[in-house]
Amino acid sequence: MYRPMAEPLAEFLEIRNTGAATLSLTGLRFRSGISFDFDVHSAVSSLAPGEHLLIVRDLIAFRSVYGNRLDAQIAGTFQDDTALSNDGESLEIVDANNALVLSFAYNDAAAWPKEADGNGYSLVFSGSTPALGSSWRPSSTMEGNPGFDDSTPFTGGSLFN
Repeated sequence: MYRPMAEPLAEFLEIRNTGAATLSLTGLRFRSGISFDFDVHSAVSSLAPGEHLLIVRDLIAFRSVYGNRLDAQIAGTFQDDTALSNDGESLEIVDANNALVLSFAYNDAAAWPKEADGNGYSLVFSGSTPALGSSWRPSSTMEGNPGFDDSTPFTGGSLFN
C-alpha cells in the first residue's frame, strides 16, 4: 500500500510465505526503498508457510485505519523516516552478507493498476515477473486486505472474456 487514500501515513508492505517450508528472517534487511532490518527492528525471526507479516510506515496511522487486530502480524515500522515513493521505486531485501534475496518494483505509470495510486487500493502481486505492471493487480477491497489472503475468486461467466 504505497499511496493510501484515507491516511497517507498508513503505508504498509506485506510479505507472505507461499512456500512449504518456514523462512528464516534472521540477517535480512531492506537495502533499497525503505529502511528496515529484521535483526534490529523486529522480534519476528521466521515466517511459517502461509503466514503473513506486515511492515508499516507509522503504527498509529496504520491502527487508525485497520485497528489493532493485526498487531500480532506487524514485524515493525519503517526506519530512518523512510516511506514508499508515490511515484514507484525498487525495493531490495538482502541477507547478512549483502547478497540479494528478493528484488521487486512498483510504479504508478501506465500498465500499473491505477486503482493503487491514491485511489484506495493496494498492489497485490499476481504474476510471474515483479518488474512488470501486468504482474500486479489492485487489492480486492478498499484499503487493501493486510494480513489476509487477497484472492479474487471466480464468480462465474466466461473464462475467456
